[in-house]
Amino acid sequence: MSLAKSSEDTSPSKEEIYQSLLRSLSRRKGFGIVFVQSSSAEANRIIQRIQEDLPQKQVAVLRLDKPIDNLYDLIKDRHDRESLNILFIQGLEESLKPYVKPGYGGEGDYYNIDTVPNILSHLNQRRELFRDHFKNICFVFVLPTFAIKYIIRRAPDFFDWSAGVFDFSSDVDSQVAQGRNYNNYGRDQFNISEGIVITGGNISAGQIAVGRNSSFLKALNPEVQGNALKERADQLFTQSRYDQALDCYKEALTLYRDINDQVEQANTLKSMGDVYQFLNCSHEALESYQEALSLYQKLTFRNGEASALKSIGDVCKFLSQYNEALTCYQQALILYQLVEDRLGEATVLQATGDTYQFLGRYADAQEYYQLALLLHRSVSNRLGEANTLNSIGDVSQFLKKINEAQIYYQQALEIYRLLGDRLGEANTLNAIGHVSNFLNLFDAATNYYQQALEIYHLLGDRLGEANTLKAIGDTYVFIDQAEQAMDCYRQALEIFQQIGARLGEANTLKSLGDTFASRILGDRASNVEQATAFYHQALEIFQEIGDRYSQTITFGAFGQLLQNLKQYEQALNYYDRAISLCQSIGIDNNFYYQILLNRGNTLKALGQLEEAVKSYDRAILIEPALYRAWFERGDALDQLGKLEDAIDSYNKALDIKPDLYEALMYRASSYIAILNDM
Repeated sequence: MSLAKSSEDTSPSKEEIYQSLLRSLSRRKGFGIVFVQSSSAEANRIIQRIQEDLPQKQVAVLRLDKPIDNLYDLIKDRHDRESLNILFIQGLEESLKPYVKPGYGGEGDYYNIDTVPNILSHLNQRRELFRDHFKNICFVFVLPTFAIKYIIRRAPDFFDWSAGVFDFSSDVDSQVAQGRNYNNYGRDQFNISEGIVITGGNISAGQIAVGRNSSFLKALNPEVQGNALKERADQLFTQSRYDQALDCYKEALTLYRDINDQVEQANTLKSMGDVYQFLNCSHEALESYQEALSLYQKLTFRNGEASALKSIGDVCKFLSQYNEALTCYQQALILYQLVEDRLGEATVLQATGDTYQFLGRYADAQEYYQLALLLHRSVSNRLGEANTLNSIGDVSQFLKKINEAQIYYQQALEIYRLLGDRLGEANTLNAIGHVSNFLNLFDAATNYYQQALEIYHLLGDRLGEANTLKAIGDTYVFIDQAEQAMDCYRQALEIFQQIGARLGEANTLKSLGDTFASRILGDRASNVEQATAFYHQALEIFQEIGDRYSQTITFGAFGQLLQNLKQYEQALNYYDRAISLCQSIGIDNNFYYQILLNRGNTLKALGQLEEAVKSYDRAILIEPALYRAWFERGDALDQLGKLEDAIDSYNKALDIKPDLYEALMYRASSYIAILNDM
């Protein structure tokens, strides 16, 4: 529906917009969603008039004066819900304000893109329940401009079911004259066929031209053109239409540069960086974030500066530049604390924890996650709370605190289900499946994975489906059902390749390589050839996307395969490459220990005993409480004739594992050799 006017008078008045709203509500029968953009005072007048003009309709008002997480239950508990026809909802913006900070100089709004407000996650996930259980009610959300913009960006699924936006915020001609931001709401408000036309209802995508060549945009000043393009880009971004979003951002950036609007230049560059990240263009993302950061610093816009630093840290983390990431996060944390942005602070603390987890510094990761958890709870950010509980569960797994991990995951699962966050629910079911595998509860693990798989399929989340199929494949590996494992891996691989998920593709190729490598005692030549091919394919992708950590893991696996084949020189080459990467990216964990241990065993097999001892010594520095390196070190020293030193190493191994039969036998042999030499 549109309010078509002649080209001489293109701006509908508030009265015309009201009449359009009235017609829409009078004709509507049953469920619907409508947005009204207006001030609080204007809204009260509109509601009163609707009640007077539609006496045949049962009209009610729900006023919210504090943040909420659950709108569905508030409506479900109303005694009059069966008889209602129209329900006006005011005050929903109170649930969004903790996530929004004023823009620089009071211009615009700054939206936190790292988290979704609980209420918006709730609306996105529960929209079918609203439709199915409140079939008689048309919901009219009365909101200020910033709230509608936020809903479009962060609750696009819910907004897509709306009948559009009826804008009473000011007369349209006044907005154009003043150069104010004209928002393209995603239900496209401009019909260019007869000049400028503002609609209060649905307009098809074919009725709008958004771009610098649009006849409508050309009629506006550059600021309004830029704002319209940026709003369109934001909408495309939420719809995962990244290439189109990037084009709009670039056009908006050009306009902002033409008028030297440095605030919007910075904001647009930041948004472009976000798009580049989703496109896996890490270096382009880094350039955009760096340019945005320079502008924010020049403008002394602390919130923007902190956000850009956090985003730079995210890119560095993805590129396995963990120390650089930690530096950026620390700088962002100081700024968020300076402006008292507790939600931003929590987000950075969580990202810092993630980085420490990648580095294998699990105690440090847990400390930062716990701090983030306290902050999320202090601002009632239930979604952030659930995400952090999940992360603490992950770290607890690495620390072998399996029961604790299960408790954290169950707490997270309860919150996700309370919020109606099906994606979070599925991810957590996956995590509980991983815990069950660790506890050798393989049937339970498969059950959890199947539950997760069903939800991912329901949501159309193909990435989640692929990850879960891979996890089911891993479970089959644990119970020595290699054929079933490879079937799951191949299904996962097909999806990863279809959706262009290069990291998932590479991880699955590596798992296929591992599976064939474990079968070298069968059809040896064929399995070795297959394992080698899969490892090479995985390495090629890891190198292409800059995932150095996964390169390290794959080098180690390749070395293990070659060592088992007694191709020691080649194995040594891969172990050395893995060690070089471990040192380069700062990995200092059990994996690095295992590589050094395997390298020592390979050197020992080559008769390079002194070098083998050095490798064992390095492993012991990393994990002195693990017995294997002590035992292998003792054996190498024994072969070198350093019997007393060998006995010392055997004793260390036996202190850790008193029932280590090999160490008891080798130590006895060393004692006998010493006695024979006396």
